[in-house]
Amino acid sequence: SQISVVGVSLGMSVADSFAMLDSMGRHPYWIEGRGARERVRGIGVGWTAEGHCIEYLADDRGSVAAIELRSCSTSYLSPALRPLLDHTALAGTGGSLARRFLGDSLSVERGRVEPAAVGRGVVRTDLSFMAPERGLSFEARSEVLGGSEARLLGGWVRLRLEMPGRGQVTLGRSSGAR
Repeated sequence: SQISVVGVSLGMSVADSFAMLDSMGRHPYWIEGRGARERVRGIGVGWTAEGHCIEYLADDRGSVAAIELRSCSTSYLSPALRPLLDHTALAGTGGSLARRFLGDSLSVERGRVEPAAVGRGVVRTDLSFMAPERGLSFEARSEVLGGSEARLLGGWVRLRLEMPGRGQVTLGRSSGAR
């Protein structure tokens, strides 16, 4: 019924959220608006080269309408929730770990990215879960160099929280890493 991350709840005013995050020492950043209206698009916490670890996205009324968490947000979360956003833990056979949190509707797709050379190829695993009735969208990708000594090459995770029942906005994809 109430969804909040680091004390900011869905439906809270963006201005109040920024003030609270700032007073908690979380070093929030304003996410600038796009287009001619120049409204603030939201608040970001935890700056990385790929963007913010947590984004509190605003609606037209200036309220937090969605919260997006990326894999770098694990240090902000409770230990119980951290595995869901840990791309290392989700690599390879992470579908069972994600299902523990999200349920059986999780979609798992595996495929080779590069042809196997001497039994070693890059295996990409994509996890996807969309449940607008629960206010959840989840996407994760991992790339593992196969073989007897499998090695994680990269990956990302994105979890989006919205009010249950609201129409989900499709998660944007950027050309860069997440």
